[in-house]
Amino acid sequence: MNTENNLYIEDINSLIDTSISHIENMGKGEINGQTTGLVSLDNQTDGFNAGELIVIGARPAIGKTSFIINTVLANIEKNCGVLYFSLDMHKTQIMLRLMSLKTKIPLYNIRSGNLNQEQAKLLTQEFNNLRDKKLFIDDSKNITIDQLEFKVKKII
Repeated sequence: MNTENNLYIEDINSLIDTSISHIENMGKGEINGQTTGLVSLDNQTDGFNAGELIVIGARPAIGKTSFIINTVLANIEKNCGVLYFSLDMHKTQIMLRLMSLKTKIPLYNIRSGNLNQEQAKLLTQEFNNLRDKKLFIDDSKNITIDQLEFKVKKII
């Protein structure tokens, strides 16, 4: 039962019906959430699903940012919107890593501007391909949960 006061309280019969309908409408082998960019992880988790809180944590230099950038790239290439909050890396650095992954040009070459003519052309082409994608990056430091919630609601 959904009341007018936006209280979402449902009885067991309604939950059972909703659950059965959900199972019947599953993708039959396809993930139902947003891809992680890793097929084996998607197969185990069904991707990142609405309503879930996913926390990626590990020691420094383990590959958290690389994993997330792979996930971002996989989703924007499927024309899914991505809102990325980074508390430790500047948004330009994130974009450079994303472009290195997308183009296979070594990150050092992109950061230093040491690009041959073919690499420069490919980089320009891929930057232009990304212009129509829905990718938002916020690198605000010391953001509160309330500020984060406000920004998410503003984007969606």
